[in-house]
Amino acid sequence: MKSISWKCSNPYLLSAIDDEKLPLLPRSINALLVGLLNLFQGNGNLGSIYFVKALEIQEQTAMPLLKPIFKLHQVGCHICLGDLASAQNSLDNTFTDINPKQRMVLSLFHFYTGWLYALRGQLSLALEQNEHALLMNQVIKNNVGTVCCLGLKAQLLAETAQWEMAEQALLSLASINQQSLNKIYQLQYHLSDAWIGFLSNNQKRALAGIKQFLQVVRHEQIKFFLGWRPNVITPLCLLAIEHGIEEKFAHQNDAGQCSNTTAA
Repeated sequence: MKSISWKCSNPYLLSAIDDEKLPLLPRSINALLVGLLNLFQGNGNLGSIYFVKALEIQEQTAMPLLKPIFKLHQVGCHICLGDLASAQNSLDNTFTDINPKQRMVLSLFHFYTGWLYALRGQLSLALEQNEHALLMNQVIKNNVGTVCCLGLKAQLLAETAQWEMAEQALLSLASINQQSLNKIYQLQYHLSDAWIGFLSNNQKRALAGIKQFLQVVRHEQIKFFLGWRPNVITPLCLLAIEHGIEEKFAHQNDAGQCSNTTAA
C-alpha cells in the first residue's frame, strides 16, 4: 500500500471551494479540509478563515448538520494561536449547536474540552473528558478520533504516574498505527512513546521516539495537530537538539508559530 501525502491535495481542494457547479455539501467539506491542512501547518489564522468559509457555505443548506464541526475546529485555531481564553469561549458557544445524538460531533466536543483542560494543567478533568471522547469514537469506529484520544490518554496517564495504564493506552495506539500508513497515527504514537520514555527517565526510549516523531513532522511539514501541547513538545525537542537529532526542525517546533500557548 502506498502512502499518499496530505500536502498534495491542497490545490485541488482550494479550486473546489468556490466552484458553484458543485453541490454545497462537498464545497463546505473542501473548505473544512483546507482549514485543517492550514491548521496542521501551524497557520491558525488561515485555518480559521477556511472554517468560517465552510460554515458560511453550510448555512446555505437546508440541514446544516456539519455546523458544529466547523465551529469546534475554530477552537483548535485559537489554541494554535496561543489564545486559550478565546478557545474556551468558542467551545462554550458551540455547545448549544450540538445534537447529543450526533456522537461524532459530541466526541469532538469532549476531546477539545479535555485538550483545553490538559493545556491548563487540570489533568484529572482532562482524562475524564478525553475518556468520554475515546469511548464514543470507539463505538462509532472513528479511528482518527480514537488515535488522538489514545495519544492524549497515554501522555496524561504518564504525567499522573499511572504507568501501567499509560502503557496499555500506548499498546492500543500501536495496534491501530501498525495497520495504517496514516502519518497522523504515526506522530501520535511516536510522540506518546517518547513522552512516556522521557517522564520515566528512559532516555534511550525518549530519543528513539522523538527521532521518529520529528522525521514524520519534517517530512509532512506538520507544525500543529490535535492534542498538541508545548509542555510535551518543548522538552522533547530540546532533548533532540541536545543529541543532534533533526536539529533544524526540532528548533522550529520548539520555537515555532504555535509554541506560544499559555494557560489563560
